[in-house]
Amino acid sequence: KRIQTDILRSIGEWMEGSEISTVYRLEPNIKTGPGGLRTLHETWWAARVVWDIREWDELLYGAKVSQHDFEVLASGREFMQSVRLALHVLCGRRQDVLRFDVQDQVAELLGIAKGGDTKQQQPGDILLEQYYRQAKQLKAAATRIQERCYQALKEKLGKTRKQAPRDVDGFLLKNNRLFVKSVEDFYSEPLELLRIFRVAQRNRVRVAPETRMAIAELVPKVFDEAVAQSADGVKLFGDILTDPRDGIASLEALHDLGLLERLLPEFSNVIGLVQRDMY
Repeated sequence: KRIQTDILRSIGEWMEGSEISTVYRLEPNIKTGPGGLRTLHETWWAARVVWDIREWDELLYGAKVSQHDFEVLASGREFMQSVRLALHVLCGRRQDVLRFDVQDQVAELLGIAKGGDTKQQQPGDILLEQYYRQAKQLKAAATRIQERCYQALKEKLGKTRKQAPRDVDGFLLKNNRLFVKSVEDFYSEPLELLRIFRVAQRNRVRVAPETRMAIAELVPKVFDEAVAQSADGVKLFGDILTDPRDGIASLEALHDLGLLERLLPEFSNVIGLVQRDMY
């Protein structure tokens, strides 16, 4: 029980640090940086303690994570390990920081070619852009999984008061987390994928990690341009942006789940954009 209590505290500290950490560094640390290999390891051990898993696949087959988040973890692990191994080969020793002077070489070693004539991107810039996207997605998926672990461990240790869920504007509120009543509701009414964040914002609660997992998986399938650009969709998005209570946190959540790019397609052009001129 003492070990579980220590793990609970560690997960809580990780989640607090995750909210303020950024993956957008010009010389990222592949091992210890946000969304790097250490993020994977911490997620693994949290799941290992809470759900007693032995293999990564058990997260998916045991319905602990969605197919989307499982694929994000698998893709992120392969990418980060490839970059780290390339660094070791080029430097002839352990090297975890993707330094300026080796970025182009790492990109070339991994087969990342130069961009098109219109972009004039160097291999190192393309590599960083891919790193940003992978690390961002991995960090978001790990946060959802660790939050589930945190809740499950609190319940196991008896640190959560049992509360009956109550209806809040068509969603379920339990232990200060907002849940969708049924994932089928998102299929039948895709705008609910966005409305749940407005309801959470108004009630100053967080959307539950299980529901966020479902949203991340369903956005590419059901939240199309017609939904995003509908009058109701535009109004909901405007209300979220102009609410002074937690506009930034809500906006970050929309970005993590792929909703922001659907609402503002132009934004996708600047995701992971490398800015080397600090001025």
